[in-house]
Amino acid sequence: MNRDQWRGALKQVRGAMKKRWGRLTGNSLLETMGELERLLGVFQRQYGRLRSQERRATECIPTQRPPEQKAELRLIQGTRRSRVSRRRIKASSAPLQLS
Repeated sequence: MNRDQWRGALKQVRGAMKKRWGRLTGNSLLETMGELERLLGVFQRQYGRLRSQERRATECIPTQRPPEQKAELRLIQGTRRSRVSRRRIKASSAPLQLS
């Protein structure tokens, strides 16, 4: 369960409790607000379910890129690595001081 599913379930419970309390006390506004909160919980929980299903479905899709994009990625990654390695070389090639 993801966060939206948990929050939706909590809203459903809280809404049902408000609705019952409104019935017991004869407060129709509280009863209506409880029903509204319960319905919002239903919608949020369903949204969370759909989100989880979509994530699971997209995880199964293999990510293959065209050769042009792969070459661009290699160039970008290569420049990053070369800059980092240049810094390391400069730092490591400092003259040693012997005492």
